[in-house]
Amino acid sequence: MLGEHEDILELGGIAFDRRRGVLTSHDGGTIPLRPQSVLVLNALANRRGQPVSKDELISEVWGSVNVTDESLVQCIADIRRAIGDSEHKVIQTLPKVGYRLVAPTPAHAGKRTKSKLGYIGLAIAVLPVLAILAAVLSDVFSSPQTERKPSIAVLPFNILGDDTDQAYFADGIVKAITTNLSRFEGLFVVSSFSAFQYRESGDPPDQIAAALGVRYLLSGDVQTGPDQIIINAQLTNAADGGSLWSENYTAPRTDVFKLQEELSGRIASTLVERVETATSQWARTRTAGDLTAYELVLRSESPKIERDALNEAIALLDHAIALSPEMTLAHSLKAQNYLLLWRHSLASDLDEALHQARISAARAIELDNNSYQAYHVLSQIDLYADQDHAQALANLTRALEINPNEADLMVRMATLLGFMDRDAEAILWIKKAYRQNPLHPVWYHWNSAFVYAVADEEEESIVASKKALAVYASSASIRRILIAAHGKLGEWEQAEAYAAEILAQFPEFRLTTHMRNSPFQNQAEKERYWELFRKAGLPD
Repeated sequence: MLGEHEDILELGGIAFDRRRGVLTSHDGGTIPLRPQSVLVLNALANRRGQPVSKDELISEVWGSVNVTDESLVQCIADIRRAIGDSEHKVIQTLPKVGYRLVAPTPAHAGKRTKSKLGYIGLAIAVLPVLAILAAVLSDVFSSPQTERKPSIAVLPFNILGDDTDQAYFADGIVKAITTNLSRFEGLFVVSSFSAFQYRESGDPPDQIAAALGVRYLLSGDVQTGPDQIIINAQLTNAADGGSLWSENYTAPRTDVFKLQEELSGRIASTLVERVETATSQWARTRTAGDLTAYELVLRSESPKIERDALNEAIALLDHAIALSPEMTLAHSLKAQNYLLLWRHSLASDLDEALHQARISAARAIELDNNSYQAYHVLSQIDLYADQDHAQALANLTRALEINPNEADLMVRMATLLGFMDRDAEAILWIKKAYRQNPLHPVWYHWNSAFVYAVADEEEESIVASKKALAVYASSASIRRILIAAHGKLGEWEQAEAYAAEILAQFPEFRLTTHMRNSPFQNQAEKERYWELFRKAGLPD
């Protein structure tokens, strides 16, 4: 085992700072590496020179999360690519066993006085102030072409009260939150190993954040009683110390491990929403030329479903791809935006828009076949363009296997099942999404309105539709849901009024053209809805 003081490990000319979970090139530049890959590298570093089985690595990195060997293989490939180990001399594959990290003795200051990496190791290991300065300078002078994601560290939670035996539960919560956050490819998450170095450190948040190289910190405390557990969590912007979000969770103390899983998933999903919202708001105050690739992606997110807004988002994504050609998320979102142009008949050339959606989705999968975003957009193309429900279900299921805590995927699953006439399952997925992401975006109401409408829950559908319409005021799709819900209730005056609003805004609206991609699997169900639209006054 490596000692705690052996923080800097040299891997074929690349320095691995185990404490911060950062790879540094010979010229001092930071080499990006996914959080899960950092955890795998650190696990191998802990047993440098020793065989480590695949099962051991999976257990140590993913814990109780059920993953296949493919996830581990992808991480090993990421590490080898990052350190230039194309010949597998640093990370050896041991057939039918696992892997072994072969690396020289960790870089100590006294042994490498002439090496630039040695000075970096000395600064980090001996002088924390220099480490902070290095992190700040790295941020200031980093190349504008660098992909920079919102970054967060989950610090150890404090134990309140006398029940210090519950430390294992608090640490388990923190590790589970970290693991769940790591599944969101839009975040850079510092490993628990690094974050736990700051247990009861007393350092101010800005210094901890600078040393870990992150923008946001999650802290909290755990208090246990005979019958319940109380968790307080707070998200802080380390730059100004401002609190972005705080929440109190109270749950019965029955099955602590099930509780860990449920709460960590809910906290992680909420955190992603808050962190990306905060970062996106910051990104929108900058001009495109000032932004890094990932911040351009954030600026492009959640455009209005209008031609100009979607085309502007695609232009931002093209800029991001020019800066970082292998950014999977940018290609996935580009595919999504082109698909929206096609679905809502907003593109000047609909066939070309769909073609571009397919190209971008294929490129995303080519870059990362473990990207839930890529499988998500593929499922949408399967559903709306190809009306291949089985393939859509397969791809969306795969996306949820990769990231089971992504509430957006749960909403998509509910919508897909609604089109497949599996209404009871669809409602369960909608309810799960709302629990998982209580601070959800408004479009959840849009999708839940459809699900409740096809499930003959008209009152719930009308309520959700009106919530969505308050934001998407020009939407013909939401009005069609309202027509169906009111029509099934026999409230034809309201249904006809919504039909008139659609025709006033879209005089050329026709069911056969504007609803060409209405992918009901059961054609009889589709015909029932079209009959409601006709009766309200929408022409064929």
